[in-house]
Amino acid sequence: MKNILRAVLLLLGLGCTALWAQQNQHLLDGAFTTITDVKLIPNPVKQVLTPQGSSHLEMANPGHPWNAGCVVTVLLPQQRLIFAGVSGEKAFVHYEQGGRAHMWYVKVFKLQPNQTATLLWTGVSGRAARNLDELRSMITSGAIRESGRPRVPSRVPTPARRGVASTARR
Repeated sequence: MKNILRAVLLLLGLGCTALWAQQNQHLLDGAFTTITDVKLIPNPVKQVLTPQGSSHLEMANPGHPWNAGCVVTVLLPQQRLIFAGVSGEKAFVHYEQGGRAHMWYVKVFKLQPNQTATLLWTGVSGRAARNLDELRSMITSGAIRESGRPRVPSRVPTPARRGVASTARR
C-alpha cells in the first residue's frame, strides 16, 4: 500500500510539473523591447513593484551599487534590475533581491489601457538569466519556478520514519 501511495504521489508531482511547464511555455512569447534602465520600466509596472508606504520604486540599475547581502547600507536599494521587457500589453521585470537569501525574480504583468498593470506571474530562481532567450528557456525548463509552487519531493516520508524522527526528538 505504501508503494502504491508513493507511486501515485510521484505521478501527481510529475504531472503537476509538466502542467506548470506547459502553462508557462508561452509566458514570454512575442517580440520584447529589452530595458536595462529602471527609469524606462513602464510607470504602471513600477507602481505595482513599489513597496507600500513608499513613493517610488527603489531598484538599482545593472552594475550599480545595491544591498546584496543582509548587512544593509541605508541609502542603497535592496533590489537590482537584471533586465526588463515590454511587448504590446505585456511587460516583465527580471531582478535580484538582496538579503539573507539572495534570489532572482521574474514578474510578468499585463498592461491595462487605463494605465495600470496586473501581476500575471512571479517566478524565482537561484541565478540570473543572461538574456531574454535564456530567461524563456529557464522558465519553460523549470529552472525559474513559479513562486509559491511546491517542490516535488524526491521521496515521500513514510509514517514510520516520521514516528522515529519524532521519538528521537523527545
